[in-house]
Amino acid sequence: MIISMYMKRLITPIFSLFVSFAGLCQIEERDGQLLSPTFPGGIVELSELPAATETLGSNYIYENWNLGSVAMMSSKAIKDVPLKYDLYQNYLEISTESGTKVLYSENIRYFEWLNTIAQKELYYNVAEFNLLENELDGFFEIMVEGELILASNKEVQYVSPHYNQALDAGNAQGRYITTESFFYIDRHKSARKLPKKKKDFYLIFGQNAQAIQKFMKATKFGIKHREDLTKIFLYHNTLQPNN
Repeated sequence: MIISMYMKRLITPIFSLFVSFAGLCQIEERDGQLLSPTFPGGIVELSELPAATETLGSNYIYENWNLGSVAMMSSKAIKDVPLKYDLYQNYLEISTESGTKVLYSENIRYFEWLNTIAQKELYYNVAEFNLLENELDGFFEIMVEGELILASNKEVQYVSPHYNQALDAGNAQGRYITTESFFYIDRHKSARKLPKKKKDFYLIFGQNAQAIQKFMKATKFGIKHREDLTKIFLYHNTLQPNN
């Protein structure tokens, strides 16, 4: 994947998967998982504990492992390893021969992988951008690159079980609920949430606003679905750049 010039980062070649980091995690139990420190800097052993109840939904971007690479804030890199991202815990899981390791988001500049249909996906830490209107954690998925970038941010909330046995009411299972928000990022790396109204949406394209309006009218694309948004931004980035 070609990364926009202002987003490029020099990645130092990796010498070993088990690199030296700063800071040491403490042992803790969190949502049915036992975390114990192995290497400083956020990588810890992860072992499963018996779950009390079945949980609906998922706390991962993908349940399966995806082959990918990680660029660290320290300029080190981890390449060609199986990865999973836990949206709820906000950490990246790395599968190794000695077990699953965990790398917290504050140590990651970006990561990329091949998804389930062999398409490359790129995720940049939101801390790399100027968040003008929203406070966010985690990563932006870079959906479309170019003069105007389309990005997505996913968040997960956990809803606890609330079953009343006496009344036979409520839900006996906890569940994860995922929400997705879309953002546009300009050449100055300023990130703003996409407007919800079409008249405001057109304006983010500057001098190309009228061309985008005509394109959307002809194709009947909307602004709520990621497939439509992807095609709109791809089209925009073929137009004459804004001044």
